[in-house]
Amino acid sequence: MSDTVFSLAKDELFDLTKLDPGIKDFYIGLDWDPSVSGEDIDLDAVLIAVGSDGMALANKHSECFLFYGNHGRNGTPAAFQVTEDNRDGSDDFNNDIDDDEAIFCYSDKIDPDIQELRVFVTFHDAGGRTLNDVSRVGLRIAPLVNNVPDFGNGKTATFDVRDVGASEGAHMASIVRNNVAGWDIKPVGEQSGNLSQVASIHGIGTKS
Repeated sequence: MSDTVFSLAKDELFDLTKLDPGIKDFYIGLDWDPSVSGEDIDLDAVLIAVGSDGMALANKHSECFLFYGNHGRNGTPAAFQVTEDNRDGSDDFNNDIDDDEAIFCYSDKIDPDIQELRVFVTFHDAGGRTLNDVSRVGLRIAPLVNNVPDFGNGKTATFDVRDVGASEGAHMASIVRNNVAGWDIKPVGEQSGNLSQVASIHGIGTKS
């Protein structure tokens, strides 16, 4: 991760307008270091959008539950798009993003009843492993301009987690509507369980 100016701390509330006063759309990138044992580890970014009750909106689960394989549709007015799927944490994409997983968020298309975007990282297939097998998981957020993340100087916020513990997933951050029609980031960095457990807690069923 480069051009880092804002290094966020757990539970710190950070207004996205500090990245860009006119920010509307924004990019969420997740990045992890390869396994401490040298074994490939496939983590997935997960976004769950919730209402004021902390649950996914009824009858809109497909819009509120995003991960690779359920990632929005190109060419449609989706509020969110999952655009990367790295399977080992090696940062080997031939593009300008250089994150292992990426989520694009388009504010004008987000349902007004959605009050919070919860960002998780979970194992695609844990196979008995936990996040203790990963030395670091990081998150960065930047403005999204013309569908391209802007990582320019002063326009990136990051949060690194190095000790989540024996869990198959982590709640990395929440992005919460504020009282000036914008969004605040709140880094979390806590155990969450696997994809199915995370979905169930938010009232969503999944076969994954």
